[in-house]
Amino acid sequence: MDLLQAIKTIRQELVTKDEPLKAWKILEYFKDVKGLDEERKNTYGMVRHCFSEEELIKSCDIPADDCELIEPAMIALNPSQRYSRYGWVVDSILEQKAKSMIDLGCYVGSLPLYFAKCGLKTTGVDLTQATIKVAIQRATELNVKPLFVLQDVTKFKPKEKVDAVTALEILEHIVKPQEFIHHIADMLNPGGWAYISTPDGPYGNGEGNIKQGWEWDGKGVRPHIRVFVKETIRQLLKGYEIGELFSKDGLLNFKYRRLK
Repeated sequence: MDLLQAIKTIRQELVTKDEPLKAWKILEYFKDVKGLDEERKNTYGMVRHCFSEEELIKSCDIPADDCELIEPAMIALNPSQRYSRYGWVVDSILEQKAKSMIDLGCYVGSLPLYFAKCGLKTTGVDLTQATIKVAIQRATELNVKPLFVLQDVTKFKPKEKVDAVTALEILEHIVKPQEFIHHIADMLNPGGWAYISTPDGPYGNGEGNIKQGWEWDGKGVRPHIRVFVKETIRQLLKGYEIGELFSKDGLLNFKYRRLK
């Protein structure tokens, strides 16, 4: 196999396994090799939101019409009926007897809305204008008052620390996951827990982005750029207390906090 074909093969494998950032770094390293124009174009299309805030905002701009289809308003009344990780978070935070929580990547705000009805002080953060508008509208309909913030979750800093932070299916999109783990921990009160879920290995039972037809086209489709398994999660959480770490429905679910 010659060098050109080897690069193409490695690139295909990495992108298929949800590692387009690694693929892009290889293409950059071999930027003098001719015959890779299409691979460079497609790979950059998958990762350009990592390098530009404008592209990041565009990639998160989910149409409002999709919100009700993907997550109907009734889910805020009983999140557990929609997804098992919602049930896990609801049970854990209520058992924790938390008085405040932040949901990073809150989408239409189902978790902040639900916990607000339970009496918690809640905040939802998302970079998608359409979903934040839907969340605010649903809060009015439910007569609750969570705070919803339109912002990059990696830059959000709350005015006050909270008892619980959730970030469900966010970690696989983060350029610097270790920094994000620390960032979340900084939001917590002493003894507070962070609750995270992320795909257990590449998305789609190992078939990754390409098999799902998810090569990023700038129209609101944001691919995964990281892959995690239990061992990599344990490495990320060195220096923290791990409360739970388990796989269910194709997702890794874990909770952690600072060591006492």
